[in-house]
Amino acid sequence: MSNLFVSFSGKDQHDVRKLFASLQLQGTEIWDYSSFDQELTLAQPLDKSLQERIDACDYFIAVVSANSTEEHTGHNTRLEVHYAVQRGLLQQGRLLPVLLINNPPQQWRDIYQSLATLVRAEIDPASSDSIEEGIHRICRWMSNTYVPPSLNDARVFFAHRFLREAQEADAIPLSNDKFFELMRIMNRCAEKVLREEWKGALDDITLFKLFSDSMAREPEHRFYYPQIIKGVCELQLQDYSRAEKTFLEASIHPLRDENAFAGLGHTYYARRLYSEAITAFQTALSLNPADRDIEFNILGTLLDSGEQVFDVAMLDHYDNLELSAAERFKVNKVKGIVLCRSNKYLEATKVFGSMNPEEMDDACVDYYSSALEHCGQKRKALAILKSGAARLDDTNLYHLLARAYLRHGEVEKAAQLYETLCVPQRRSRQYLIEYARLLKAFESSNNEKKIGELCKVVLSVRDFSECLTLEDFFYMGFANYLMGKDERARYDFERSSGFSDKYYDHSAYKL
Repeated sequence: MSNLFVSFSGKDQHDVRKLFASLQLQGTEIWDYSSFDQELTLAQPLDKSLQERIDACDYFIAVVSANSTEEHTGHNTRLEVHYAVQRGLLQQGRLLPVLLINNPPQQWRDIYQSLATLVRAEIDPASSDSIEEGIHRICRWMSNTYVPPSLNDARVFFAHRFLREAQEADAIPLSNDKFFELMRIMNRCAEKVLREEWKGALDDITLFKLFSDSMAREPEHRFYYPQIIKGVCELQLQDYSRAEKTFLEASIHPLRDENAFAGLGHTYYARRLYSEAITAFQTALSLNPADRDIEFNILGTLLDSGEQVFDVAMLDHYDNLELSAAERFKVNKVKGIVLCRSNKYLEATKVFGSMNPEEMDDACVDYYSSALEHCGQKRKALAILKSGAARLDDTNLYHLLARAYLRHGEVEKAAQLYETLCVPQRRSRQYLIEYARLLKAFESSNNEKKIGELCKVVLSVRDFSECLTLEDFFYMGFANYLMGKDERARYDFERSSGFSDKYYDHSAYKL
């Protein structure tokens, strides 16, 4: 990798560190004298060690600004540029001016006059896009391959917000090398987010916070958005207690915005604390009333809470709004579900029917097939379930399809699906018992053996989580009941108190 010398005024340190960090993320070797306390004393000749560095460099960048060209603040930079020109770097095409367009010189004075007509890179330090365009230009000049950093990838949910905060952060004193180290950690975090490696991303963002928080002058000067990133990682890892704590801390930061409260809302929603989730989402919406995603989060939480506190008419105002395809999908999804829950199945089929079947998620497939079945369109309902389950490879949809086959008397197809549902990576105690009940309804010597095998798996603690729930006790009791162990079945049923009020011999369990 080529060596690069960057000449800049110490007055431009805050802006130049972004250039340094972006170049180093490309793997460029830069000698940064600002990190080694080797800035020159004003009015002194060029230090011999700097001459040696310029002699050893392959390429030389002259950062041009009002500061670098000014008589006093630009004294040292003029000496550096003059020496580089004297060594022949200009004639060899190995010297590139980089203009800071946020603070351009009124006039290119002295040695800088010889650079004024050269092809140059122009950078606005306040714009991450401008910085990356400049880096791309510099990489081409150095004949290096430009690799877009993950931190600038639009698919990384925090990229834009974090970069903007990093560009505006003045309360944390950072040298070029420390700033680069923080950007390197964050870029690594972004790479892991793109790969959905949430544990690794959490480790990186925790390291970033430890490093940056230690340099903040006051607690309120700490970076804000990394706190949001940390909470999202914890949420993805289902560590809801830590996620709640993280988002609560973010909610009292001086820079708090809707993301702190939206994160809290998602955390409470995951824990089925729907009232708290709605309150958090409403606070988030008050901070950013234009955020439709938060509106949809509120509607979705109201739906999942089971509270019919609104009707479909509340969604009508969206019909006249200009919505993106993703936003229109969310509106139709909520509208279709509300209509189904209001027993307006024909209207629901029209809403779901207007959607692209290839874009439907599992909830849309579930409710659409149910609405079709209620309208007597059984074959179409089965087709929607079958195609949706295969497209999404969704275990729950395969389960719904198996139960639909049973309702329509297609026992062999149902049995084939249950066989698939009972493989180790998909099975649950419920699926195993339902399959055993199906086999029990069509008794044969082969079925009895299979039923016994299924029931033994249900009773095995090793094959499932050792933390038993009321549901687990219920299905373990059902396994004992099917195996003729009535006393044990009754014991397990009592331990499942509250899960079901119907014993295993109830007609509700007859196929």
